Amino acid sequence: MRRRAFLAILACLPWAARAGAISNPLLALDADFRQGIYPGVDGMVVLQRGKTVFSAAYPAVRPILQGAAGIYNYTDPEWHPVREGLHTLQSITKTVLAALVGIALSRGELESVHQSVAPFFPGAGLDPNLTLQELLTMQAGLSWNEDEDWPAMERSPDWLAYVLAKGREHKRFNYSSGVPILTASLLEAATGQSILNYAREHLFRPSGIDRFLWKKSPTGLADTQGGLYLSTADLARFGHRCLGQDAWMQESLQPRAAEEDWRYGYGWWLLPHPEHPGEFVPTALGYGGQRLFLLPRQGVVAAFTGWNPGGKGSLPVEKAVEILVASF
Repeated sequence: MRRRAFLAILACLPWAARAGAISNPLLALDADFRQGIYPGVDGMVVLQRGKTVFSAAYPAVRPILQGAAGIYNYTDPEWHPVREGLHTLQSITKTVLAALVGIALSRGELESVHQSVAPFFPGAGLDPNLTLQELLTMQAGLSWNEDEDWPAMERSPDWLAYVLAKGREHKRFNYSSGVPILTASLLEAATGQSILNYAREHLFRPSGIDRFLWKKSPTGLADTQGGLYLSTADLARFGHRCLGQDAWMQESLQPRAAEEDWRYGYGWWLLPHPEHPGEFVPTALGYGGQRLFLLPRQGVVAAFTGWNPGGKGSLPVEKAVEILVASF
């Protein structure tokens, strides 16, 4: 209790007033960000039980990138990392999409995570045994190499057609930015609404999120593999909504696939808890330094935004988890 009170009080003070009083790990991390020790970080917001206990913006020194202009080109400063005052979330978009699926299930617009995906794509030749759950857990088993197929899909004129052309090879975990495109198309068919309108009505407005930007693919389908933009504060608000103890979140945070020491649920990475063996820290990750961490026991949400393509010198995800756990 004293630690939380200390953090909340210091977070309300001007930086100069608290610069000599860094004793909490989170405040020490704040000092590291301000000194540029971890390059590219531009925002950090921490909530506890829905209340802001820390919020800071940083004058991030960004790497100079060279490349062609374009909405899907990550070297274009017109689009990355900030557009219209909102920050790219990259693959955290996939986590938001999973939340939308949960809403559609709760509203009866989708039947079950065990329902077949194939009827939503008649004539596409999809395996009739491929389920929505396998899409959510990255176990669709598509013939997909993320390093090659992700950029190739973004260069293609029809992302959905590109993904549907990939055959199913296995049922193992294989991270794919193509899978959320299938999920998005399925969700639009089930709800009768665009992803943007559905998210606005059923997720963002109820969460107190008024502004968002969502890029579209060349055919007009929402870019659900990495195209969502929010403020750092609204990313934290989304995380707070996900702390709710509804049945969907309990299901989402169950480990269902493995990638070395990490696990994967419904759109969430599950990192080993540093103090409680067998437990996990729900984590959403996006290219360039987008991070969202949940500490359900403490009611804590921590959102980080930044832009450090390639990740050189970035704060390791596991270290961020250790700092957050030690701070609360």
